[in-house]
Amino acid sequence: MTELRMAKPIDSSLICAELDRAHSMGIGKVTFLGGEPTIQRGFMDCLKYAVSLDFDEIVIFTNGVRLWRREWIEEVLGLGGNIAWRISLQGADEETHDFTTKKKGAFAKIVKGLGILSDIGQKISVNMCVVEENYRSLHKLPAMVEKYDIWQVHLDMFRPRDAGDRTDDYLDGCLPDYTDLARELRVMLTGFDVLDPDYDINIGNLPYCLMPEFAHKVHHEGNLTFTVAVDGQSTLSEPWNKYEDKSSDKLKLESCQDCSFHGRCSGFFELYAKQRGVEEFQPVPRAKLTELDPQQKLFVFHLEPALELVPDQPVPGWKVTSRRVDEHQRRVDFDFARGSGETIHIHLLPAMSLGGGDAEHENFVLRLASYNVPDHEALTVARELFRAVAKGCPGNVTVVPNLDRIRARRQVFGPGSMVPVNVQRRLRRIVKGGPIPGWKIVGAYPMLDKVGAYAVMVSQDGDEATLELVQSEEGRVQVSWHFLDEERDVAARRTMIQNVKSVLKGQRHVQA
Repeated sequence: MTELRMAKPIDSSLICAELDRAHSMGIGKVTFLGGEPTIQRGFMDCLKYAVSLDFDEIVIFTNGVRLWRREWIEEVLGLGGNIAWRISLQGADEETHDFTTKKKGAFAKIVKGLGILSDIGQKISVNMCVVEENYRSLHKLPAMVEKYDIWQVHLDMFRPRDAGDRTDDYLDGCLPDYTDLARELRVMLTGFDVLDPDYDINIGNLPYCLMPEFAHKVHHEGNLTFTVAVDGQSTLSEPWNKYEDKSSDKLKLESCQDCSFHGRCSGFFELYAKQRGVEEFQPVPRAKLTELDPQQKLFVFHLEPALELVPDQPVPGWKVTSRRVDEHQRRVDFDFARGSGETIHIHLLPAMSLGGGDAEHENFVLRLASYNVPDHEALTVARELFRAVAKGCPGNVTVVPNLDRIRARRQVFGPGSMVPVNVQRRLRRIVKGGPIPGWKIVGAYPMLDKVGAYAVMVSQDGDEATLELVQSEEGRVQVSWHFLDEERDVAARRTMIQNVKSVLKGQRHVQA
């Protein structure tokens, strides 16, 4: 509507009324987007009102037109609230972005804003609508992420229906060729893997079959989201379900039913099929998926058929209350509940996961993450879950769940512990190597969500600290500290940290 010069200012009271409705529905996250929301006359008033409603997170989705002014950013932050920034990028370099947006100097404003937001520690993500004009610059995105403090990059395929009332030829000119696009995406994703294999780069609405080896970076849906948009020139629409609407102008072929991704994929745009044909879209059989993925990057996809075999109540009295699938972290989480307050939390992870599991299969491991019942009751639930998943998963069981293994792994020291030897050795120096002046170690425990252990320390005046030692995939041990009360004596803490480092290096204590 902006490009067609049909966009008009919106009455702020209408937007605030929608914020009230969202708040009454229990919605936790609100995004201001457009067009460009920050140039609306009532933007600050609406943002201030959203802050007053105490949403968990308020996202400003902006093209950066105001980000170059630090004073404006500080004015926004001065309103309070948990503000996050989503930057609309239309090219990974100046030439591409400015050409795509038809606004010379637009990229320079974004870059300046990214620098300011990074300097002051703001939460920044980047969004890019992939079109014919900009997809060839995608390989440059990893370098931008490395330079600025960007926690997530989201790419979305250009959706013809979102462009308004246009001719088919115009819309077809906006769409990149998917096979060419997939080649560029592979280069970009390889660059992100070098930067950080777990970096949150996700691609929306790309048919999975075009790039099956990177399926864990693709999605067609998301969290339940409602959109309210301009309806006419001065009114707002009723809220609609974003992801239901996203799939309303797509097609799937009969052959798609034979694809490993059939249940996840919403298909491809009708216009693309009409203008370019459908030869590119070939089903990916499960055997092909396994061949493409020797490192289990697609762990969740491989496990899907087995997960369907898990009953709602694997053990009488115990019910599955939630099952969370995380393609990026390559993990499936099960929560079980019984009676009032009895819970068991279990992770399923790739077979090659550092730290192993309480039970192991050739293709996955099971870890009891936490539970508040006796060991033998947690074991019963874990055993039944493991049996159900193993039944639907090719390969053999290598370690069955048993009490001796579960208990041994939860000891901090010893050959059966889940704590790596490198971490045990360093932690033993601290626990056994003599007192830290002014501090007492009250306990040491294995970490369940990370590969490592932690020690809890208390000072003579009641300050409490947690020392974490975590082993990376490369075998390095990383040390970090967390304090219960951030207002305590910083100098005393600094001395304690220095003493701990000295102990780890086999040196003497530093006197406070």
